[in-house]
Amino acid sequence: MIFAAKHGGEKIHAVFRDKNIPWSINMDGTLIDEDVTEIAVRKSFTNPIFWPFLLWGLILFGLKGPAGFYRFLENRIPMRPSREVTYNEELKSLIESHRARGGKAVLATASHVNSGLNVVEDGGPAISALFDDVWGSCMDGDEKNVLDMAAERKASVLDRFLCQGKKGFVYAGNSKDDLSVWSHPSCKGMILVNCDTEVMNQALNIPKPRLVVPRRAR
Repeated sequence: MIFAAKHGGEKIHAVFRDKNIPWSINMDGTLIDEDVTEIAVRKSFTNPIFWPFLLWGLILFGLKGPAGFYRFLENRIPMRPSREVTYNEELKSLIESHRARGGKAVLATASHVNSGLNVVEDGGPAISALFDDVWGSCMDGDEKNVLDMAAERKASVLDRFLCQGKKGFVYAGNSKDDLSVWSHPSCKGMILVNCDTEVMNQALNIPKPRLVVPRRAR
């Protein structure tokens, strides 16, 4: 049976209470309300100090496409997450409960892996304690940190490196790209965070247990 419940609802599916099922959390629009790519691109265009990075980023756009451009700016443009982003407190509470049961959790982001590390570390001990590891995209790329770890590529990484013989994984996300992760056979539970109407309607058609963290007013 599937339950669509907010945190604190009357009944939560057993998959979300199983400490042996690891959780993977998306970053942009999920753990945080903002998108670090948008922040980096905006800064690169509006602050002359960062124009050299913008130029190099445009060169990489020609060589490696949009993903190369975005990963370069995310990694080069400085950001203080504790001052520039908003952490989702309801999702944070869910992860804390999972961790208290002895569950594993990783942050898995399509943004540069260093951006993910920055968001976790600059968030202070309460955020750092949520995660066992941070996975993300990387210019060099390897089996775990590919150039653009989104959609099917993210699902494949989670299936290969997070499950490791376990029962599958739970995934928290918010966007169209996350539909591919939720639809993957190894994904056993969906946490729908800040989803717009189109994504929510498509996610609700996936016959899996789900928790809903409602879209917040911006």
